Amino acid sequence: MRIFTFFLLLLATQIQAQDSLLYKSGWILNRYYPLNNFDSVAKNFDPIFPWGPYTKGDNYFTRFNNVNINDEGLSLEAIKEKSVGEIWGHDSLGNFTVKKDTFDYTSGMLFSKEQFRYGQFEISFKSNKTKGTVGAFWLFGDDNEEIDIFEMLGSNTDRAQTTLHWKDRDPLAGSSQSISYIDLDSGTFADAYHTIGVIWTPDNIIWTFNGEEVTVNAFVNFIRKRHIPKNKLNLIMTLEVGTSDGEPDSSNFPDQIFYRDLKTYTDTLGISIPEIISQNEVTKDFSHAFRIDMNAVNVKDYYG
Repeated sequence: MRIFTFFLLLLATQIQAQDSLLYKSGWILNRYYPLNNFDSVAKNFDPIFPWGPYTKGDNYFTRFNNVNINDEGLSLEAIKEKSVGEIWGHDSLGNFTVKKDTFDYTSGMLFSKEQFRYGQFEISFKSNKTKGTVGAFWLFGDDNEEIDIFEMLGSNTDRAQTTLHWKDRDPLAGSSQSISYIDLDSGTFADAYHTIGVIWTPDNIIWTFNGEEVTVNAFVNFIRKRHIPKNKLNLIMTLEVGTSDGEPDSSNFPDQIFYRDLKTYTDTLGISIPEIISQNEVTKDFSHAFRIDMNAVNVKDYYG
């Protein structure tokens, strides 16, 4: 038994050493998104999901009305206001349908027009801080493959949650996700900007915080390596209301999450150069600037 335990510890040490070398190896900046420039944001992002402007919760994602851009960067703003919006889906016969509903909040989001398979992704942000709000920066694609680079609960702003999701339950993990946390020694993520990123390669996935690798235990590392996404994924920024942080504290709205300095990198072997899948004309009204994927509008596929 002692020999087996020693072997596991040795294996974990070797894995961690290899991960450190991976992070310290050469990466080349291949995309810098100026989030303080309106035309750049409109060119590179859609303000709704391909499957519609609503997913779950109490808020409706408006078409750029809740995206604020200034010299520093951009913010997504959640506002307590009544709004009538569309919910896209399918009826019992599989026909695409649109129905209207009333929402208590509006908010903002951005969905990249580029898709990525592998690379390094990082962003600087200052968190939302109202209970019931969830700010996030994440990657999502087919087969429910999802990398939550971070999620911020407004009720707990000194902790960032990082999660890898996959489609089917893993019997070793007992779930279809692997969660870990980044905790601050002092202050909160709402007080100042911090930089969180992820390195995603064909055989590894590593989170980074303020330029340093985030270490996890050997079991978490092992489970995550079993479920590294293989599909092309889109970058997403969202501020949700009334989802995983529970009932919103309506007395503290509006609330915002701030983003700046979004960067993507490719490694020196060039395995992760992103593919541009659309280049829509930049327009101030955005009325025609959305790609509607009729195969992706079933919200149940997204939320399982």
